[in-house]
Amino acid sequence: MDFDETEDQRDLREMVREFLDRRWSESEVRRQMATERGYSDAIWKQVVDLGLPGVLVPEEHGGLGLGIVEAGIVLEEFGRTLFTTPFLASSVGATSAVLAAGDMERVEALASGAHLATLATVEADGDWRASSVETTATANRDEVRLTGEKHFVVDGLAADEFLVTARDDSGVSLYAVSSSASGVTVSPSETLDQTRKLTRVTLRDVPGERVGSAGDGARIVNESLAFCALALAAEQIGAAQRCLGAAVGYANVREQFGQLIAEFQAVQHRCADILVEIENARSVLLYALGATESRIEGWQDAISVAKVACSDALNYAAAENLHLHGGNGFTWEYPEHLYFRRARSADLLYGSPAFHRALLAESLGL
Repeated sequence: MDFDETEDQRDLREMVREFLDRRWSESEVRRQMATERGYSDAIWKQVVDLGLPGVLVPEEHGGLGLGIVEAGIVLEEFGRTLFTTPFLASSVGATSAVLAAGDMERVEALASGAHLATLATVEADGDWRASSVETTATANRDEVRLTGEKHFVVDGLAADEFLVTARDDSGVSLYAVSSSASGVTVSPSETLDQTRKLTRVTLRDVPGERVGSAGDGARIVNESLAFCALALAAEQIGAAQRCLGAAVGYANVREQFGQLIAEFQAVQHRCADILVEIENARSVLLYALGATESRIEGWQDAISVAKVACSDALNYAAAENLHLHGGNGFTWEYPEHLYFRRARSADLLYGSPAFHRALLAESLGL
């Protein structure tokens, strides 16, 4: 497996980075996190103009014809700057689900960026596996009606459509529900990370359209959630890399006892430890991305290992960066707390390290 980026992949990274350097800033992060939806339509349109919503979509269906490796590159750059758009929820989560379901009409709509969707699968027990579903889908004449409640729905206030798991006569199936349908209530969730908006979605006798085959919802959604966990791991590495850069940068300007703190060996060791954590996690991530792209045996296990490693790396990097900033790191004016909050939130999203370790143990028969 070749871990070196191709020329096209390097060009993609450079394009995304140049866009973010030109259009995004810390002040914009703070401006958007104070809004209800957490992102700007104008900025999303620019993302659409770059073609990024179609990164997972074949060219014949309006996409870029790339894959999860390239989606990882995009999200690593997004994570570096805490870029807030519905990309993870719609262009990775929902898109991978409708691709797995074979619903190419919805695939094309999502690739255009004009239509936004998000997965609504987790219920009150917090189990990210699609087998734990209590939402019901009941046939009513010529339509199906859904009733239930979904939690931790990413960018629910931005979505035009929810992809909902529900139990029907065939088992667990996936249904599309319009966010504007009568009986749908979307409530913002209070979260530690204000830069990523999570919601609770309540469905009361809401019409739904089945996506994919009857009873195939668990397979579709479990695969899609694995894609989300891997994409999030790439985002975590980008954020961790930024934390390392911030820690080193601050150490080279902050003076204590008449000299730069970067000259103290204890500070040097702490920065070196952050680097080791990141590079170890990056190696695991690159393998998981390649294994998933090639669908080699054990690719889902590789994703779980990557989610654990990248969560641990970002948690460590964010905490050390905050501490190395001293009292400044805890103030609202510095952005270090934003990355610390992102670390804690991303640690739990799409399955905590404990959840993924349990999946690994189950896969290994332990």
